Amino acid sequence: MNEQWCSGTAECFECDYEWIAVWPLGADALECPECGSDDTDRTRRKTVALPTKGGHTCSREPS
Repeated sequence: MNEQWCSGTAECFECDYEWIAVWPLGADALECPECGSDDTDRTRRKTVALPTKGGHTCSREPS
């Protein structure tokens, strides 16, 4: 079974923090790692399918 993940840039509208994020396809708003707000936006640059084993998803960032 494969799960699709996206990667790209994310920005918080509360504190203006910007970061590189990885999230599952179809995920709701991301939580800002700096202030905890979910008032964020993201730009998808890449979508990949990562295999899952034993119900655990590979956690390394796609290249």
